Amino acid sequence: MGLETIASSKARWLRRHCNEDDDDADFVYFVSPGDRRRDGMKLGVYGVGKGGRVFDGWDGPYSVYNEWRRELSLLALGVEPEEVWNHPSRFRGKPFVELIDFPDSGNCCIGPKTSAELYHDFVAFAAQAKKHFVARSPTITPLVRGVGNRRNLKTHWRRQVGLVFATRLARETGGTVPAGSPEDRRWMLEAYRRFRGAFRTASDDGLMFYW
Repeated sequence: MGLETIASSKARWLRRHCNEDDDDADFVYFVSPGDRRRDGMKLGVYGVGKGGRVFDGWDGPYSVYNEWRRELSLLALGVEPEEVWNHPSRFRGKPFVELIDFPDSGNCCIGPKTSAELYHDFVAFAAQAKKHFVARSPTITPLVRGVGNRRNLKTHWRRQVGLVFATRLARETGGTVPAGSPEDRRWMLEAYRRFRGAFRTASDDGLMFYW
């Protein structure tokens, strides 16, 4: 199973309920009562308003995303994500908490105010992230380069996902994995940059949507 994130700016409310035309629309969001980080956005269906744009963020397996998010938590907070999930009050106001303590399942959204806060975190930690993620990445072909289209990207991730588990197992047992080339080890940094771009887009009166 995979996770896909897309952000838009200038989100425009369309109507309260979905209809059959939404399946054929170029791009729509649905903001539901369960979206706890919607920042007060009105419930219902949204499209991209005048002057708005769409930014593709993450598109890959949950397991790879969760490994990336784990490293983000270690980078910014020095703890595993489970520590944040189990004791959220201890980390309130800390960097990236709104993203680390966020469902990794689909059909959820993050509103413009929270997106702006997260974008600020991504900018503030850019220098540390450049060192951390390149050093910690399993050897996987980069997130975007070398994959021609979205269908190929999904196939590519399915083939590569085992490397994440092999790397984590090696760390936990004191073993090693092949280092690979520097270019092959930059996918976590590339993901970091794409999330930064996505939250920058969503912070402009938009939404970050997970499905």
